[in-house]
Amino acid sequence: MKEFGYRQGGLWNFQSLLDKFIELLGLPETLLDAGCGCGGFPATANNNGIKSVGLEFSQYAIDHAILGAKKCIVKGDVEQPPWPVEGQFDWITFIDVFEHLFEDRVDQVIAEAKKKAKKYIIAKICTAQHPREVWAAKRAPYEQVIEQAKREGFEWLIASGHVCSEMPEWWINKFEDSNWVHRADLAEKLRRILHLPEDWRTTIILENVAQKNVEVPSPMPLTFTSDYYDENYFAKPKGKKYRRSNGLLDGWSYNNPQAEYLGCKNIVESWKKVFQPEKMLDVATGRGTMLAYARDAGINAVGFDYSEYAVKNPYPRCKPEWLIKHDATDPWPYPDQSFDFVTVLDFCEHLYTEDLPFVIKELHRVASKHIFIQTAIPGNSDREYVLEKNKPVPLEIEKYAAAGHLTLLSEAKWEELLEDEQWMRRRDLEAWFKAITQKEAIANWLLNSIMVFGSEIK
Repeated sequence: MKEFGYRQGGLWNFQSLLDKFIELLGLPETLLDAGCGCGGFPATANNNGIKSVGLEFSQYAIDHAILGAKKCIVKGDVEQPPWPVEGQFDWITFIDVFEHLFEDRVDQVIAEAKKKAKKYIIAKICTAQHPREVWAAKRAPYEQVIEQAKREGFEWLIASGHVCSEMPEWWINKFEDSNWVHRADLAEKLRRILHLPEDWRTTIILENVAQKNVEVPSPMPLTFTSDYYDENYFAKPKGKKYRRSNGLLDGWSYNNPQAEYLGCKNIVESWKKVFQPEKMLDVATGRGTMLAYARDAGINAVGFDYSEYAVKNPYPRCKPEWLIKHDATDPWPYPDQSFDFVTVLDFCEHLYTEDLPFVIKELHRVASKHIFIQTAIPGNSDREYVLEKNKPVPLEIEKYAAAGHLTLLSEAKWEELLEDEQWMRRRDLEAWFKAITQKEAIANWLLNSIMVFGSEIK
């Protein structure tokens, strides 16, 4: 048996915490501390000239409020909006509250907070840090919740009243919308520069950009390097942030933790019929999904990618020896004409134009028979663009750049760049591939460009 309890009687260094928030966000006029416990934070804010209210549903906490706090505490259940407080507040703070809410009430609590907050919502949450810690209690009487926790191995959470244990990204996606922007930069500064304790590692700071003209800083890097293609890019929902045309933040990612793509099997079967490959190179192969399916079909396939995350977290069936980390803008580690089939899938658009001549030269050098290219091209409402290194990404292009698309050209321009005296475009092979491949397997490819080049070397 173990025991748990808060032993400080509601005392903590609230002044230091408030000072850090003010340094970060400026001085508010009003503040609501939702789930305020014994009232330490709103009482401290009142002592600093901030009109503050605490909302608390524990009668014990209210009866044992710290000195000077009882007069600013209103009794009310955060889970039961509308809250019994008048007006709006510059800040609404939640310090160790959301993990105590049943998951089926989280959305309505957040919605109520957004109605009551004018500038910032600050939520410090005890979150799961590993997938094995994710757990949510079903709404039920206390005894039934305890029984569920015991059955599922989470009694240690229930001891402190935690009934909703989710990963940080889950919470961020719950909070963020077109009017409320997650200020990850401020949260990072709060945690690292201001030296808050480790249990503050998940602190979400939302800024209301609907009521004032706030210029949200661009999350785009000046130059897209290999570390851009990280877990947020491949696996986390809306992990890569960008600004929409209205300046508000949104997110994009492949959101594919397992790197699975069932269409690969049908695509590889079509390649076998059309190109009869024996030795294949998949350029910028990502996490190696296509390599595994090609190997299933008896093709000696290898690939490279310059994302460290992709190479260290390959598709489960991709063996390490098939996939290496390499930058396509450096000389490729393969002999001349060493692959009879080279595939370049969703990659050309990720290159800066200044790197294209070298990459195309290497592509032609290592291939001996066929090159299969699938690349993004402008859609009906899009336009061509070219991004440059060390220059800001224009606002109207950020939604494309979030996917790492640095060069968006028409099919005609890509053909002009890729074709030379020894490599001719083979539209007959393109048509054959499209005709025998299931449309659902290549639905996105058909919206883009599929080009096949054949060697004219006799």
